[in-house]
Amino acid sequence: MPLPLILDALQATGKAPVFVAVLIDDATARFVSATSTTSRRWSDCHAHLALAIGRHIVSETARVSPDEASMLFVESMMRDVQASWPAVRSSLALIIPDTLEERPALLDDPWTMHAITLARIGVEMQAVRHLLPTDVATRVLDELFVLLDYFARSDGRAAALVRTLDQRWTRATGCGANPTNVIGLTLFEYLDLDELIDVDGEEVINPVQLTGLSSVPIQMGLGWWKQFLHTQAISVAGDAI
Repeated sequence: MPLPLILDALQATGKAPVFVAVLIDDATARFVSATSTTSRRWSDCHAHLALAIGRHIVSETARVSPDEASMLFVESMMRDVQASWPAVRSSLALIIPDTLEERPALLDDPWTMHAITLARIGVEMQAVRHLLPTDVATRVLDELFVLLDYFARSDGRAAALVRTLDQRWTRATGCGANPTNVIGLTLFEYLDLDELIDVDGEEVINPVQLTGLSSVPIQMGLGWWKQFLHTQAISVAGDAI
């Protein structure tokens, strides 16, 4: 199917994921470079686009490539956050009242929803390193960051947020600390929040708000990759994992 017809079909459903629209908005070549680090024919790109919007029906023994798996993962995270947004929005309103007093439009800013989505991606992606062999996990995560580089016209903020959360998570687990605290800290910084309290003359981030922020992505549920790998095999160079 020609790419314009695919776009028309997407627009007709009203369910096109944001990152697909962005990837192919400025130039179709951008979509090619974002779906894989290698050159592909347009027919292959159409297949990837179908996967990304959930129109590819897979069997119990389906095999997908690392970039296809990453695209399905990102699209699923976006759909889940969009579906949960009314409840998430209400939770955030209770967690960050001081910031909202100064910036009442924050919860209507698309970047806020994107940031929550990205935080969930950063948490869920930790399972990749535990569930897949090192070489396959590296391929999947490399493809994931290629996608995030084009996420929602974020000027690099999307990939930076996930990388920051990932690096902090790794450091925390490495020293035996609770890694979930880094979720709230990363969201605090990337949403530019103002939830500080005075402790002995020094302003520090309110720990109650930090804990609340950390809980938001987790409360939407975890375990995407474990469930995905029950029905999908990731193929790398002819092998399936």
